[in-house]
Amino acid sequence: FVNLYKKYKHKGFQMLGVVLDKNRALIKEFAREYNINYPLLVPDEKILIDYGPIIYIPTTFIISANGYIYKKYIGYQPELVFEEDIRLLLRKK
Repeated sequence: FVNLYKKYKHKGFQMLGVVLDKNRALIKEFAREYNINYPLLVPDEKILIDYGPIIYIPTTFIISANGYIYKKYIGYQPELVFEEDIRLLLRKK
């Protein structure tokens, strides 16, 4: 995801990582270890209601600029799958 964010952020693409661990020190260490260059957040109840519970890890959402779920992926997906959908969504802007 780091590479996708670098590649598309200048086109208006935003990325947000959702982490289930609430330990801020562990989250910071994880971000540092994996060179994560986008914001990470711990979901509150509203996020879990809006997007549903995260049962499987990883669960990935591509969300449109107006906040709607464009695509939801459960489980590992190759980066190319995300990139194709990101490009399609950015073209629709």
